[in-house]
Amino acid sequence: MALVVPEQRIRPRPTARQIVERIRSMLGEFTGWIGELDHTLREDAPAAYSPIEQVTLNEPWYRDRIAVAGDATHASSSPMAQGAAMAAEDAVVLAQCLGASDLLDEALRAWWERRMPRAGFVQQYSAALLRTESGSPTDQDRELLQTPMPAAHARLTEPY
Repeated sequence: MALVVPEQRIRPRPTARQIVERIRSMLGEFTGWIGELDHTLREDAPAAYSPIEQVTLNEPWYRDRIAVAGDATHASSSPMAQGAAMAAEDAVVLAQCLGASDLLDEALRAWWERRMPRAGFVQQYSAALLRTESGSPTDQDRELLQTPMPAAHARLTEPY
């Protein structure tokens, strides 16, 4: 079960027991079977607490012969569930770019320039969804979300 709620970062990190108590409290606000889940949580239930954070590396994702990809360069918030897909695309496009050029620096630059806009779109859209779901969308979010989720996913299936 995952529970996503807007809140200020808690310092120090809550203990597993505090996390379970928080989840129980929040589940108790629901009716039906979801509200009844609070009784299924044990005091010693394993629980994780982590803020949702986004990573955006705007500079080239490579130095000399070293490249970084996936969440190390463009981690997104979770609403679009595209993290693994973006990492796989990084690998496929990197292979294509390496195969298309005899110069490593040229291939890495082509890879970064090709991937940056697409990864950025996923990040922006995902963050806009998260802010909207938590009740704090910006005007830019509202404008971006004029493209509904099915259309956003369709855009990701287009060859680029």
